[in-house]
Amino acid sequence: ATDKMRVTEHILPSTATPSARLSVETELEGSAADRMRRRLKLEGPEALQRIYLDFYRKRYGDVDPETALSVDDDEEKDKLRISERYLMKNPWIGSATQKAVEVYADAIASELALPKTAKRRAPLAIAYPSDVEQRVELELPAGWHWLGQPQQRKLEDAAVTFEFDTRQTNRTVSVIQQLRTRQSVVGPEDYPKHFSLLRDANELFSRRLLVEIPARDAEYQRDKRLQDLMRNILDDKHGKSEQKND
Repeated sequence: ATDKMRVTEHILPSTATPSARLSVETELEGSAADRMRRRLKLEGPEALQRIYLDFYRKRYGDVDPETALSVDDDEEKDKLRISERYLMKNPWIGSATQKAVEVYADAIASELALPKTAKRRAPLAIAYPSDVEQRVELELPAGWHWLGQPQQRKLEDAAVTFEFDTRQTNRTVSVIQQLRTRQSVVGPEDYPKHFSLLRDANELFSRRLLVEIPARDAEYQRDKRLQDLMRNILDDKHGKSEQKND
C-alpha cells in the first residue's frame, strides 16, 4: 500500500491584533498511519503535542495551544487523522502595513533532505511507494492583499516527482507541495541528476507570504500593542511595589 500523508495548515489572521489562529490537519494512511499509531502508543498524545508546539514556537515565537491535540483513528479504513489548534501571538515580520508570514513544508523536507555529498558510489534509498502533500492556506481578511505572484514548478526524475504551486483563490492564498516516489533506490549513475533535483526542491520548501493590510488595521494593531506594553509595565511596577510592602 502507498504510504500517504496529507498536511493542511490554515492561518487565519486577526484584524484587531497581530495574532493569527493556526489549525493543522494531518491525514495518514498505510505505513505512515501505522508508524503514528505506534508513536502515539509509546509517547502519548500529550507528549506529541509538546513536540509539535515546540516546533511552531521555534518558527513563530509566542504560540499557545487552543485545544488539546485530537486523534481520530479509523483502523478499518486504515486512516488516521490528527487535529491541532494554536494561537500565534505575532507570527509576522515586516512593517505595519506590509508584513509577511513564513511557511515551511517540513513533511516533504524530511523526505527530500539534501545529502551531505554530491557524489556517491552506493545506491541511495528512497521511501517507496510514498505520496506526501503539504498545503498551507493563508485566509486574507477583507481589505488585505497578497503581494506575491502565482508560481508553479515541477521537478522529476526516474525516482520522484515533486510539484510546487502557489496561488490565490478568492480570499485564500495557498502554497501546495506534493511528492510522489516511483522507485525505492537511486543508482549511482542517476545520483547526480537526483542530487540536482533535491537541491532545487530544497530552495522551494520555505516561502514568505507578503501581504498588504489596510492602514486602519495597522493603526489599530499598533495601538493595541502599545496598550499591552503599557499594561505590562504597570503590572511590573505594581508587582515590585507589593514586594517592597511585604
